[in-house]
Amino acid sequence: MTSTTHPPLDDAARLAVVHRHRDDIFQIFAALGATLIGVLSDESTLRRVDLHGAEFVAEFPIERGLGNILTAEVALDQLLGFDTFIHELSVECEESRIARKDALPL
Repeated sequence: MTSTTHPPLDDAARLAVVHRHRDDIFQIFAALGATLIGVLSDESTLRRVDLHGAEFVAEFPIERGLGNILTAEVALDQLLGFDTFIHELSVECEESRIARKDALPL
């Protein structure tokens, strides 16, 4: 079996895929009691250099457990067809402040 390597999607292409699945994405976060803030922009200093997918910014309720983040990432990976990462904002710190500022709304 041969595999095809696709070039990483740029910011616009990732956002297009995310917007196409916008309602499903909101449902994933809502089902886990989380509040989606947006998608992290390519220009953010928080962007992971090893990830060529989408990075979401969201708040998860601590009382429901942070294991929900992994559940959401797996569901998003399957829905969107590329890797995702969630910047969680339950703790107020400099990283959370930057993530909020650099999040693009859906």
